[in-house]
Amino acid sequence: MKIVRTRPAVGLYVPGDYPFYFGLRTMVPGVRHAEVFPVVPESEVEAFLDGLPPVALFPDHDVTEVRVITRRDVYASVLKGVNHLIRFSGYLAAMGSVLEYEPPGVLELELLAILSALETSPDLFAALAPYLRPVKLHAASLGIGLLEEAAASAKRPAEVFAVHRRLCSVEAAVKTLQRDLLRRFGVAADAIRRKLRKDRLCDYVTLNNPVAARHAAGKRLTARGAWAAWERSALDVGYAARAGFRGLDAPAYYRRSIAELERIPFGRSYAASLCRVVVSLARGMRFDERAARAGGPYGDGAARLASYGAELFDRIGWQRGQENMDVETQAGFASSVFSVTGYERDPDFGLIVRRLLDSQLSDGSWGTDPLPVDAEMGQGDYLHSLYRITWACVDGLRPVLYQAAGGGNAMPESGL
Repeated sequence: MKIVRTRPAVGLYVPGDYPFYFGLRTMVPGVRHAEVFPVVPESEVEAFLDGLPPVALFPDHDVTEVRVITRRDVYASVLKGVNHLIRFSGYLAAMGSVLEYEPPGVLELELLAILSALETSPDLFAALAPYLRPVKLHAASLGIGLLEEAAASAKRPAEVFAVHRRLCSVEAAVKTLQRDLLRRFGVAADAIRRKLRKDRLCDYVTLNNPVAARHAAGKRLTARGAWAAWERSALDVGYAARAGFRGLDAPAYYRRSIAELERIPFGRSYAASLCRVVVSLARGMRFDERAARAGGPYGDGAARLASYGAELFDRIGWQRGQENMDVETQAGFASSVFSVTGYERDPDFGLIVRRLLDSQLSDGSWGTDPLPVDAEMGQGDYLHSLYRITWACVDGLRPVLYQAAGGGNAMPESGL
């Protein structure tokens, strides 16, 4: 309080004086952001939004609040979210290594994975490229160094596969980097490929479903460890398919998992776990490069999973769903499940979009203002909350923009 009453003549700290436990207060009026990476200027955002026709995305929806959603609303939300991610990247660059118990580059590698995912929306990324390119270069310069160290030191199967996951997550962004970074990434990827024993799938991935086993044995389905193991398996099979493990029939695994999911009775005590497994199965199928090809091997499974997801969402109920399904999971439904069938045929998709728009904070982020009861978290948990939920929500809104434009974004090829 003495500091409040007697304002200091100079700054209390300079970068490097206090390397750990910093706070990001982007919602405080008048706060000065770290001026490292330029965000998309407000004038450019407004000029672009003003040029969008007032087209309603869900004109026939039963809920009034959903019927009024326009492309402008969704684009404005996405651009604000991207600007928050750029600002957060600037804080990391200004503060240096902020994770006390992790090596430098961990957070930058996750941000590089986000930028890699954005590149799967070519028109949107092209429009934002002038603002995202410096962020990507900074994140890659630190993240690839961490990948090199991890690839060289990984020995146990779990360590090798963990590096394989990271390599897959950032590959799309790395392809457009300068030659030296691309070469270093290639060396690390080659090292991991040599270490992966592709005839020993059981060393890396567990195909047995512990939840289905508990159901068959008549045991309670509230065991969190069993659900978490199923989530991991659903994602890891997609990564294993990407690596080309011998003897792995990934489409058969996902068909079997979806059939097991359909047989498990609904229970409100584990409704949130059901939702997370649905999202993990959908994402796992997307990891395999074959998934995007016309007539690919996952078409029938993806459609069944989307149908199940819609039924699950209805069973939970929209109002109760806000208790059982946090905004990050709902965004996962939008990006990985409902987007399969086309948003105009999924009324629940419109409800999720409404929830995402309404829950965005004034600084463009999501979930960065936890209640006091939820705020007792470690340093890493706090830092992750500053960007992970925001990215999930931006990712959940991207299918709306893609499908609203009839299969291609309406963003100009370069610049806003």
